[in-house]
Amino acid sequence: MEGGAILKFFTVRIFMITSVISLLLWMSALIYLMFDRTNVEAGEIEVQNDATIAKNDNDTIQIVALGDSLTRGTGDSFGKGYIGYFIDLIKERTDKDINVTNLAVKGLRSPQLLELVQQKEVQRQLGQASIIMMTIGGNDLFQSGETLIAYDEKKVEEIKEQFLHNLQSILSTIRSVNTESPIYFIGLYNPFIDLDHEIDTAKTVLQWNYDTVQMLTNFTKTVFVPTYDLFQLRYNELLYTDHFHPNNEGYRLLAERLNGLVSFEESD
Repeated sequence: MEGGAILKFFTVRIFMITSVISLLLWMSALIYLMFDRTNVEAGEIEVQNDATIAKNDNDTIQIVALGDSLTRGTGDSFGKGYIGYFIDLIKERTDKDINVTNLAVKGLRSPQLLELVQQKEVQRQLGQASIIMMTIGGNDLFQSGETLIAYDEKKVEEIKEQFLHNLQSILSTIRSVNTESPIYFIGLYNPFIDLDHEIDTAKTVLQWNYDTVQMLTNFTKTVFVPTYDLFQLRYNELLYTDHFHPNNEGYRLLAERLNGLVSFEESD
């Protein structure tokens, strides 16, 4: 075999090996994602407190965080997530004490969050909160990866309508125990830009966010926090190795956006 042929042979072999490795990494990430989203049943939800909320007063900022693995900070090597980085930022803006209760659960979907906010202890803490933050919907939409494998527009629409119904009930429940404190709802981004249904998925996420915004307008002091633009052209830089959750830098960007929106005058 001549030199040129040998070089071509090894080039092809290296390309094939690299492609196989890339495929295996993607499949591993998808399997991890599917498992991570299905390991929580409604009856297994437990309140996870980072701090005990005291009676609300003007000297303390009480933050209650609700939702799924994004609010728990999955993918951040320091375990801080956007909540932790947000706290770092607001400490530069205020001398008040800051208490945080993080009630987020990995894999949570909207029906489970609705069950959670109906618990008396959770309602007590929500009632004491001066700021409420929330992520929910990603697990509803992507359905353990099913909507990625076999995209069905009609099925996605049904999922969205059920999510919006649950979200309305969640927000109504929160407002029944706390009518004044601002709620910051963090929107979805689209991490699945490399799949066959990239365009469909992108349209779906954007429409999902739009309809969520429309829902939020029915509730006072409820703010939609956009994230789609933060990740749109920087997925390789800002996502964790599972290709779904943010990494440290991704969570820092979320925290910076929140910091630009939160007004302490509203939370006093």
